[in-house]
Amino acid sequence: MKNLLLLSLIFLISCTQPTFEEAGGVRVVLEASNANNTEIERIKFILTKRLNAFGIDNPIIRPGDKPELIVVEIPGKVNDLQRLRKLLQSSAKLEFWETYENAEMYENLTKLNTALSEELYPELKDTVVEEKVVVKEGTSMEEQFAAQKSEKEIEEERMMNAQKKNPVFALLTPSLRYNARQQPEALRDGPVVGMALAKDTAIINSYLNSPTSKKIFGSKVKFLWTHEPLKEANGDIYELIAIKVNRNGKAALWDNVVEDANVDDSEFGLQILMSMTKTAAIDWQKLTRDNVGRAIAIVLDDQVYSYPIVNGEISGGKASISGNFTKQEAKDFANVLKVGCLPVAVGIVQEEEVAGKK
Repeated sequence: MKNLLLLSLIFLISCTQPTFEEAGGVRVVLEASNANNTEIERIKFILTKRLNAFGIDNPIIRPGDKPELIVVEIPGKVNDLQRLRKLLQSSAKLEFWETYENAEMYENLTKLNTALSEELYPELKDTVVEEKVVVKEGTSMEEQFAAQKSEKEIEEERMMNAQKKNPVFALLTPSLRYNARQQPEALRDGPVVGMALAKDTAIINSYLNSPTSKKIFGSKVKFLWTHEPLKEANGDIYELIAIKVNRNGKAALWDNVVEDANVDDSEFGLQILMSMTKTAAIDWQKLTRDNVGRAIAIVLDDQVYSYPIVNGEISGGKASISGNFTKQEAKDFANVLKVGCLPVAVGIVQEEEVAGKK
């Protein structure tokens, strides 16, 4: 009799519970290209936990019309769609990479600069900018005047040729140390090899990923940009970090290493404090022991969040990430790290707000 009453109650609740179409809300369609069935189920599980941490207890996550599509339906009003998009699309691939020193990379960057100039602009060899055009005898004053190059034209031509002769360094400012009179005196210590405007990072990436670059640097180097721009540069200049790639192509420490993550708002600023799994803690201790005096890059989704210098071996599996976060961003970041990374990248292919039926 009790079981019958319980079933009746469940049936009654399910009948009175409005469907998503009736309640309305936000529907997002995600695409996970080349994901297998196991990976799709893992993605659905992780997204459910992320949304629960976001404060949504009843998300509807179901298959789409195609095997690679996942439909996420969130009943009710979503006040911060941008925050929701970040939670759904962030792979949360956390990695700890060893780095190269700036001085170890500068010579090869110089070689790349010269090689690309010769490759892209072969016509520049032995080019000399003429101050003025030679005019034949017997021409009028007007013709001679028209033939002359203005100082502005000469300077523009010089600048253009200088940029062509230095395709890398015209966009990427080398990382230098300056004296009290703001004169460069040496290469800066650490893993930063240069700085560039946000608008120039794409073309610099194309240079660094070119076959010419691969021949010069080999397979044990890759370059990643910082997540945040330099604070002192009006928010538009990013740093380029030299990353050391292992023989297996993987980071020194990677793949769901975080057991717990929390936000710490102290006198040192907003940080995310991480506790690692037992296995990761052992690897982290060895990694820090092997890199005393050098930087380790903490990378999330291929962007460098910080590159602290290791002062000594770190036991206990503790690490932190600092950045220009708001409290809400830091909280979301910590929650995403705790849940773990997605097995494959996903992207939003469709988004709509459903009005619902009143």
